[in-house]
Amino acid sequence: MEKPELFAAYIAISPSLWWNNQEPLGWAQDRIPDGAEFRQRLVITQGALEGGSIGNSVKGGIVPLLEEKKAKGWAYVEIPGVSHYYTPYKALYEGLQAAFPDFAVPQNKLNEGLAAVKKHYASVSADYGYTVSVPDDVYAALVRGWFNSHDPGEILFITAEWTTTYPRSAIAWYFHGRTYQLSNDLNKARDCFQKAVALEQTRILPDSEWLNPMRERLKDVTK
Repeated sequence: MEKPELFAAYIAISPSLWWNNQEPLGWAQDRIPDGAEFRQRLVITQGALEGGSIGNSVKGGIVPLLEEKKAKGWAYVEIPGVSHYYTPYKALYEGLQAAFPDFAVPQNKLNEGLAAVKKHYASVSADYGYTVSVPDDVYAALVRGWFNSHDPGEILFITAEWTTTYPRSAIAWYFHGRTYQLSNDLNKARDCFQKAVALEQTRILPDSEWLNPMRERLKDVTK
C-alpha cells in the first residue's frame, strides 16, 4: 500500500492484519479505491486451520474487503490442513503458482519450437511488466525433446542461442557439442565438450550424472 512499485509481485502469508485492533485493515479501506487494479500481483494466503485474530483479519477481513471493492490483480489461496506454524512451507509454493500462473511454458509450445517458446515469454514479460528471458531449463527441455526427432541443423541454432544466453551452463555446451557431433564437426564438438566438462567441474557440487557423459563424449571426439 505504501510503495507497490518496489516489487513485481507480493505474497502475503498469513499477514498480521490483526495488529493494533486491525489497524492495517483500516489503511486498506482508506487507501485502496473501488475498482482498484493491482499492477503488481498480490496473493494473500492463510492456513485452513488458522482461526482467531488471523482468520478474522484475513479470510474475514481483507478478502471480503477486496471483493467488496471489486479490486483486480489479486488472489486468495487457502492452504488446506495446516495451522499457522506450518503454513509458510506450502504457502510459498502455492503463492508463487498463484502469482505467476502462466510462467511455465506449455508442452505444446515446446513441441512447436523456439519461436513459439520465445513468443510465450514475450507475452509473459508484457503481462508481468519486466523482461522474462527463456530459462536455462526450458532450453534444455526444448533441445532434449527435439534431439531424436529433428535434423541437427534445426537444433544447432537453438543450442547456439542457448550457449550465448547462458555461457556458464555446462549442459548448454554439452548439447551444443552433441549437435556438432551429429553433424560430424568433431573439432567444434570437442571444444564444446571441453567447455562443458570445465564448467561442470567448477561447480561446488558437480553433477556426476552429467559430468560422466560429458567426459565420455569428449573421449569419443578426441579419438
